[in-house]
Amino acid sequence: MSRGSRGVSFFPGVSFLTALDKIHHLNPGTVYTVLLVVGFCLLQQILLEVPLLGYIFAPESTQDRVTRFKAWMGAKGRSAAVIGAGVIGVVLIARGVITLL
Repeated sequence: MSRGSRGVSFFPGVSFLTALDKIHHLNPGTVYTVLLVVGFCLLQQILLEVPLLGYIFAPESTQDRVTRFKAWMGAKGRSAAVIGAGVIGVVLIARGVITLL
């Protein structure tokens, strides 16, 4: 099994670079740019940050919630992903139809 380079992991991903480009094209001003970038970073990492904050402030209940969430994802994660993808698909189709009209 090959091991990846640690240096590559520090490069930003495509979604981050796309978000920065869109924020740049908005030209919102310095303060709003900083707030938008920080907000995007927080939203992008929310599945890591929420449990981390939970472990800091309520370690016992957070461990229980993380365990229950992992069990739920194992049991119903695929169904939730299919439903989510279906909803996104319907929204995109509706948006396309509205744009054509």
